[in-house]
Amino acid sequence: MAPQGSMYTTLLMSTGLTLGTISSFFGLQAGIINQSQYAILVGVVASAVIPTFIIIVAFHLQLFLKNNHSDMSSS
Repeated sequence: MAPQGSMYTTLLMSTGLTLGTISSFFGLQAGIINQSQYAILVGVVASAVIPTFIIIVAFHLQLFLKNNHSDMSSS
């Protein structure tokens, strides 16, 4: 995937996480869900952040190693 595509995917995932959090909070405030349901929903949304960061770090590490390798071979 091109770097531009990965940025789009990251932003799309971030938007989904934000929307999920806001929707959960709205449901709590409107009385649609209770406090325990809210805690579960926010936990699920927050648990999606961890794999996202792992993938971002791995992607940037891969780019760093690729760029570093090409710099060394051109010297």
